[in-house]
Amino acid sequence: MSFTQSYELIIKKVEEKDIDAGIEMVKEFYLKAFKEQNLAFKYKDVKKLCEIIARKNISFIAYDGKKAVGSIGGFIIPHVFDSDEKMFNEVFWYVREEYRKSSLGIRLMKAIEEYCKNNKIKYCLMASLGNRRDDALCKLYSKRGYKHFETVYIKTIGE
Repeated sequence: MSFTQSYELIIKKVEEKDIDAGIEMVKEFYLKAFKEQNLAFKYKDVKKLCEIIARKNISFIAYDGKKAVGSIGGFIIPHVFDSDEKMFNEVFWYVREEYRKSSLGIRLMKAIEEYCKNNKIKYCLMASLGNRRDDALCKLYSKRGYKHFETVYIKTIGE
């Protein structure tokens, strides 16, 4: 799918007025990445998550004109073995498919990294979901200086 970019892509820190657009980005992220794992989705909980990340943690959103086309966000947490050190723990990173061949995904990642650098956040944890995009993300993360850190597995217990 191709697109005609009508405006300059703008990446900005999420403000109160951007939360609804951010919720839509997270909803799209869920549908593309998590639904295949049969993980639950409740709009009210996603709304609460987005509000917490926007107000008390960090997220950025990308707009093409007035249309939200990508977002990244997560929690600022203390390092578990050294509470004096802070970490950014990515919760979502999503770019609409028609913008994926552009540099938008990297620009969103750079925005988070720059924020971390400027706010004395020592570590940046980015995730991979164990799906068809794993190899591409592994290459991208390695190219950007990330090291493989941990692999997580999920199992549904009870229904």
